[in-house]
Amino acid sequence: MLNFYFLQVFHLFSVFLLVGVTFAAFAAPQPENRRRSLMWSGLCSLFVVISGFAQLGIMGAGVPGWAIVKLLCWLVLSVAA
Repeated sequence: MLNFYFLQVFHLFSVFLLVGVTFAAFAAPQPENRRRSLMWSGLCSLFVVISGFAQLGIMGAGVPGWAIVKLLCWLVLSVAA
């Protein structure tokens, strides 16, 4: 079973990578660099969702209001890429 604190660090690391890679994709005008950045953005986005829901499962809190807001922020950031 995964440790809650490991998931928390992994989740935060994935969020920071997602934000950084998304901004790098916006700054990369070359199509070959942009495609690679968007690929990494999708992978980081998947890690963010999986680790976030794994934490909610370990906490056993269901889906509180702040999790819905965070999910909407994730969706906006992922669609922006």
